[in-house]
Amino acid sequence: DNATFALRNNCDGATLEQSYINLGVIALISAGLFVMNFTIRRVEVQFDEDEQTAQDYSVAITNPPLDAYDPEEWRKFFYEKFEGAHVTTCTVGVDNDLLVNALVERREKLRLLEMRVEPGTSLDT
Repeated sequence: DNATFALRNNCDGATLEQSYINLGVIALISAGLFVMNFTIRRVEVQFDEDEQTAQDYSVAITNPPLDAYDPEEWRKFFYEKFEGAHVTTCTVGVDNDLLVNALVERREKLRLLEMRVEPGTSLDT
């Protein structure tokens, strides 16, 4: 009676050649990820520089005097304190958290509507 309990295949196991191939693939993937990350960051900066928003030119004062409600007074302050300053618009917002939150909610709902309607549909209100 000749019984076989284990089957040996013709695989050589882990060889030096396979380890070099694995190392090369890891190096290639790592280099690709590095190049992709570098390119994405460069394009992101370029996109941000092309897209100008009011935030790029806005100044928020967090601790103004309690009686500083006059925009002309703020305009005068910026011109006196900062050489070369240019004030296009000056808005004084006092305790307007509810208004800001409502505007943010409105913008989010408009964005959801834009995604649901056909492209080019006017949502002017």
